[in-house]
Amino acid sequence: MEWEEFVNGKAFIMDLGEDSTNSRTCCRYAAWIPGKDGQGHRIVEVSNELLLLKGKYNVSDEMILSLKQ
Repeated sequence: MEWEEFVNGKAFIMDLGEDSTNSRTCCRYAAWIPGKDGQGHRIVEVSNELLLLKGKYNVSDEMILSLKQ
């Protein structure tokens, strides 16, 4: 499955994999929502609070994606 097909029209959260207290990363999670024009996605919020982002943007567990380093 292609990336565009997987995330098409869905909000998702990217897990950057490190707490901000232990790295130069300002926040661990980034919430992405579909673009207003229906093309691509945009980051709407970053936070260390996964549950807050999941609830606020209605993101299911399968749409929490990990950035492997």
